[in-house]
Amino acid sequence: MSSIVLWVSDMDRQSRFYAELFNVANVETRNGFAQVGDGANSVLLHQLPLEYRAQTPLNEALTAQTEVAIKPIFRVSSIQETTERIQHSFAKISGEVLNHGEFNYLDVIDPEGNVIQICEQVH
Repeated sequence: MSSIVLWVSDMDRQSRFYAELFNVANVETRNGFAQVGDGANSVLLHQLPLEYRAQTPLNEALTAQTEVAIKPIFRVSSIQETTERIQHSFAKISGEVLNHGEFNYLDVIDPEGNVIQICEQVH
C-alpha cells in the first residue's frame, strides 16, 4: 500500500470525507495530522499553516484545483456504493464513469478541491 500526503484547511471535513470514501469508521487525528486508510488506500492529511488555510469550517466546496501535477487514484470495490457514501459531503462528481481495460474510473473532487480518481475492477 502506498500513501499520499494532502495539505488541508478543514481537517474535520477532509477526515470525514476520506473515511467515507474508504468506508472506515475510525480516523486518528492528532497534532494537525490524520491518517485515513483501508488496507488498500491511504491518505495522510496535514493541517495547513494558518496563513495558507481557507476559511474554516468550510460551508461550501472549494473550487477544483485543475492545474496540479498529480491526481491520486484510489481503488474501491464499487464506484456506485462509494459515490452514494460521499454524496452528502461537499465532494463533486466530475464527468462520467470511463472504462480502460480491466477498470472503470471516475473523477471526484474532494471538499477542498483536490481532483482524485476512484477505480473499480470490472467483473
